[in-house]
Amino acid sequence: MPDSDLETESEVVLSVTTMKTEYLTSPEVRKTFLRHTEHELTICLGDNAVENLRSSLAHARALLDSRRFDSVVYVNLPFSSRRVTDARRDVFPKSENNPNFTLLHNHIGRLGPEFGEVRRAVESAKGKVAVIINSWEFASSSYRYKEQLLFALHELVCGDEVTVFVYSQAKYATPGEIHRQGLGRLTMFAAGVMLMPTEEDVQIMLPASKNETKQASGGALPSVPKINELRYADAKELAIAV
Repeated sequence: MPDSDLETESEVVLSVTTMKTEYLTSPEVRKTFLRHTEHELTICLGDNAVENLRSSLAHARALLDSRRFDSVVYVNLPFSSRRVTDARRDVFPKSENNPNFTLLHNHIGRLGPEFGEVRRAVESAKGKVAVIINSWEFASSSYRYKEQLLFALHELVCGDEVTVFVYSQAKYATPGEIHRQGLGRLTMFAAGVMLMPTEEDVQIMLPASKNETKQASGGALPSVPKINELRYADAKELAIAV
């Protein structure tokens, strides 16, 4: 491949990454990240594991920047330390050497039996703490470990009233109902479900130009708040709807 083609490809990749970072850290998406019930568990759904990594780090940034939380304990399960570090430098550069951001790694599917590490991190963190776990699919290598993790989270949320966000690639989940395709009983005590940004959202929220967006939408720019209103559902809203 000619050098010019390689340079063009690199420029495209850099442009897409920058665009997604700009989107994830935008005020509109930040509002979505901050739409949750405190002292409860929220399930965050996204189709792509790599994008969930970036979204969850942007989520941590929004929680700290908003000052709603003094500390965030982030648990990485699917990715290498180096890959997470690269994503942090892009999405949340201030998290490096930040005493209010604690990063834990568990790569062997034993988060349940080793949950004491998470609890110790929460206990040693300053002030009001939120926990982000990415992702549920890599948390447990056996049914027994999954049961241990389920009840450890239940105690952390219901007993200690810690706000927890669990990222997953499940297609959809309803708070209060058992999820038959992966999340299991985790959804039974979840207070809400948050849908993560998609490629389509990126194109809508950060178009190449307003003129192109107007042409694609028949002359009217899409409403950002309306898009984000559809991206979160909690148990109370679902109960009212029923």
